[in-house]
Amino acid sequence: MNDVLYSDKSVIVSAPTGSVAPLKALCSERYLDWSKKFSPHKLNCVGMTSDTSVEDYYRLKKASIILTTPEKLDMLTRTQNRAIIERASLILIDEIHILNDNTRGATLEAVISRIKAYHISANDRGFAAEEKLRFLAISATIPNAQDVAEWLELPNCNSSYFRYVRFIGVNLCYLNIKAIILPLNRIDDSYRPVQLEKVVLAYEPESRTTYQYNVLLSYQIAGVLLNYADSKPTLIFCNSRITTENAARTLMKDAKFTTDQESLKRLYKESQNIKNKKLQDCLRRGVGYHHAGLDSQERKILESLFSSSVLPVLCMFI
Repeated sequence: MNDVLYSDKSVIVSAPTGSVAPLKALCSERYLDWSKKFSPHKLNCVGMTSDTSVEDYYRLKKASIILTTPEKLDMLTRTQNRAIIERASLILIDEIHILNDNTRGATLEAVISRIKAYHISANDRGFAAEEKLRFLAISATIPNAQDVAEWLELPNCNSSYFRYVRFIGVNLCYLNIKAIILPLNRIDDSYRPVQLEKVVLAYEPESRTTYQYNVLLSYQIAGVLLNYADSKPTLIFCNSRITTENAARTLMKDAKFTTDQESLKRLYKESQNIKNKKLQDCLRRGVGYHHAGLDSQERKILESLFSSSVLPVLCMFI
């Protein structure tokens, strides 16, 4: 813990995290939260995702904290924003284990390598940040933290394992402020407000194609919810956009999710703000689906309804 709180060493943390959200939604969530928390300290937050407006690009130069995804930062570091990157003193990377992901890992690796190269160049030219560059990499599942630490190739790089650490983080952000107190607490499972129960169910494939097997699984969800959800809001993670939508539509037909009249009224009211007709029909029956293909306003509506326990079931593809 001392390495995290009282030193400028780079640290790899292998720990359970406290956020479950699609990447863009996670950045948006942290942006709204951190803007409120840091504004009294006169620190400006800027969120950069594919939903970012043109005006946000002009705010980059005055930003103290930038929250973004690897893909968006990849684009930013390829353009005229190099000076902003060079001034950054802390790179915070959540879900560092996606380095091993076949689709997104290469992008994250390229971004980190480019940032390191920029800082080496800035040091040579005498334009580096006042504080030396520091990485804080977070993961719930990384087994080889030491290897990642060595790959970062930073002086005094230290690999630390905190088995019980709560960290509410963002997908990828960097800060150019001199100091920050990270919200890290040593806890164990007894501190969880809701104890976790793990259940593993297996289903024999009855077809040869992945699509047909996914359809089969969609028809099993209603029974699983009936047996284990205990009438509480439920997140269902799917492996593609199409399976996310199919799962929601199947649930809409196969099961009735009871909720109070006040929630039903709000679901119907909010559904009128949804342009997607299929999503609108699902929402009125207590089921939603969430993926990057939806309009940003629609995603915000779904997130608000689910986080306030108005929407009983939300299928999502991260």
